[in-house]
Amino acid sequence: MARLKIYTDENVDVRIADGLRKRGIRAFSADHHFLEIAKELNNEGKDHWGVIFVEMNKLSVGECIRRLALYADILSAEEMKNQIEFL
Repeated sequence: MARLKIYTDENVDVRIADGLRKRGIRAFSADHHFLEIAKELNNEGKDHWGVIFVEMNKLSVGECIRRLALYADILSAEEMKNQIEFL
């Protein structure tokens, strides 16, 4: 079973990807609007590898790291396929 990888877009504090990497989770900071991309792919009937949407003004950096790490611990990449989750 493939482990979950987490990509954050430009709206997410880079400390979150750093904190996840410190926990041994493959996390990357990128420059895309993943929610919009997932919606477009879904509308076109194409697959995507899932999106976890975080509203940065509602959670602390530490809480984001904890919650995303939990997702990475309990879900595989296959289980996140075509899913959109909101923290």
